[in-house]
Amino acid sequence: MKKILFILSAFLFLSCSSNDIRQQLTRIKVDEATIPSVLTLGETTNITIKYTLVNDCISFLDLFYEQQGNSRVIAVIALKDVASSCAQVITQREFTFPLTVTQKDDYIFKLWKGKDSNGLNIFEEVKVPVN
Repeated sequence: MKKILFILSAFLFLSCSSNDIRQQLTRIKVDEATIPSVLTLGETTNITIKYTLVNDCISFLDLFYEQQGNSRVIAVIALKDVASSCAQVITQREFTFPLTVTQKDDYIFKLWKGKDSNGLNIFEEVKVPVN
């Protein structure tokens, strides 16, 4: 997934001069997630996240999902049209993805909630035990 985002970013950067950039990648916070209270080793379960698009110039691109030891960092990656006039239409959406449980240790889901006043990432952590 990281490779796809890198290639897309590089393509957008190389194909447009700074005056021609119409879209940019942006992160959108996870409003909430539906995660089982217990995971079972070897099984696959669905996880659903909810996020909000704040205008009609922002569209879902992909899910950012990164494993860091026992943690799984989750955020929404979107495309923002920066060259258009945008209607302020607030739309809540959902995205569901499968998770195959491959470790015996507890999973810690770190849901990206935005940045604080110092520009540091804010996460909501959800710890889920594995049977």
